[in-house]
Amino acid sequence: MGCIEVKNKSEEILIQEAEHVLNLKKQKSIQVDSVIRKFSLNGQVTSVQLNRISSHLKLQTKNLFPFIKIDEFYGKLRDINGNYDLKDLLVIGILLSDGESSTKAGLLYQIFDEELTGHMSLSKVKNQLLYKLVIHSCSSLPKLVSPRQASNVNLEKIEKYSDCLIEKKDTCINSVAERLAVNGNDVTEITFTEVFRTFRQGKLTSSVGWRAFLYEKYLCENSKILVSTPAITESK
Repeated sequence: MGCIEVKNKSEEILIQEAEHVLNLKKQKSIQVDSVIRKFSLNGQVTSVQLNRISSHLKLQTKNLFPFIKIDEFYGKLRDINGNYDLKDLLVIGILLSDGESSTKAGLLYQIFDEELTGHMSLSKVKNQLLYKLVIHSCSSLPKLVSPRQASNVNLEKIEKYSDCLIEKKDTCINSVAERLAVNGNDVTEITFTEVFRTFRQGKLTSSVGWRAFLYEKYLCENSKILVSTPAITESK
């Protein structure tokens, strides 16, 4: 559906392999959301609470050879007090877990609609919700790729790929926001869920879907140079 017909991309395959090791893809999004919220307090998750979460969901939160970037990945999510922001863990958990796009979209919306009013301003959706989805999909998660993961790993290429995605962050966020703005500045949970269920076949409730979206935009805007560059498909 992009402007260039292309094959699979090696950097993307490596990222998906690294994401898979976290063991979230085997979990249902509703369960992931429920357990993370259960072991949190005042919007924060401590290291002890993260251990409880990982125990209940059987998550991989420590390095597991050859995936030696997991400790670093979680470390970068911690604040100066050593705690994790509940929103970050929920966004990552829902992006990587299993579930229908409409279910995942509703859960993502509710992370930022703290009082569950069913309404949020468009600016909050753009600057917080959509921003987090892009940053974690295209910047945080690619850092899971380990130099020992495979013989063809080139971390500079992974970083360059991530940079290409982030370059189109504002363009793609604005594109989604235009579809959400059917009622002006008020974005309801119903509207958000419907847009995320239908736009791009519901794939923007996953990190793979966001990377595909941003990379397709990058390719389209650089098509004269990148005619033969591979695109993204989800590895099995």
